[in-house]
Amino acid sequence: MEIQTNELEYCKLNVVCFSSKEELDSKRTEILDIFKRAPVPGHRKNKATLETIKYFYKTQIDESLKRAMAESCYHETLFQRNVKPVANPVFKLLELNKDNFKCEFVLYTQPQFNLNKYKEFEVPKPHMDISPEDMY
Repeated sequence: MEIQTNELEYCKLNVVCFSSKEELDSKRTEILDIFKRAPVPGHRKNKATLETIKYFYKTQIDESLKRAMAESCYHETLFQRNVKPVANPVFKLLELNKDNFKCEFVLYTQPQFNLNKYKEFEVPKPHMDISPEDMY
């Protein structure tokens, strides 16, 4: 899996991810294993052929594959780039060809900073003159 990151703004990354045919084929196999248990009209339960399942559930299989690959790209980006996200990613592109998958998303990250000593500061309390009449 090839991942390209570009910092758009501070704490905002644009990520483009490309996956290879092998990764796509393994995910496709996982998705098809899930759809094997789905009911197909005209067939007994769990007895439909793989070609029939692919034909009947083509759009659902493609959408599930896109979502699974996008999730895989997201988690791989977090692992490889050591990024700590603040919110969910915003996907701009999910493109599935026969042998390739490409996705692009925006990721908001936590800011990186060093915290200096803060326990030794004294915060002065303001002096307030309050009379008993002002309290009620």
